[in-house]
Amino acid sequence: MKKAVIVVGSHGTGKSKTINKYFKPLIGLSGRERNFSRGRVLSQSLEEREGHVLSQSLEEKGLKSVKEFIEKYANLNYLVCAARPDGETPSLYKILKTELETKGFNVSTVRVFSGEMEAFYEDKAQEILNNLQIV
Repeated sequence: MKKAVIVVGSHGTGKSKTINKYFKPLIGLSGRERNFSRGRVLSQSLEEREGHVLSQSLEEKGLKSVKEFIEKYANLNYLVCAARPDGETPSLYKILKTELETKGFNVSTVRVFSGEMEAFYEDKAQEILNNLQIV
């Protein structure tokens, strides 16, 4: 089963920190590495990629088409990405979730908030991993 986790939070709440500082090390990634499979880094070839991590929110990327963006990753088994919450302007959360589900992903949402202790973000990283169930 294909699984995706959307890390949701307002601008500056710690989405990237949760993903880069706490989640990536749980699956064996560091720095700018983004591709993973069961905690191991794989080559960049599409045939070998199983999962992908994107820490910058889709709104910050300035996407013109979420559908085209998802098409790029639709062949993967696991995807972790970030978005701003529904009701915030701009927010691509709803369309992102819908497009992922259309492509066969079971989608989970992990919400982060600013001003929390570091343990909060560590726990959220573990929640991402638990939702993917890859280990």
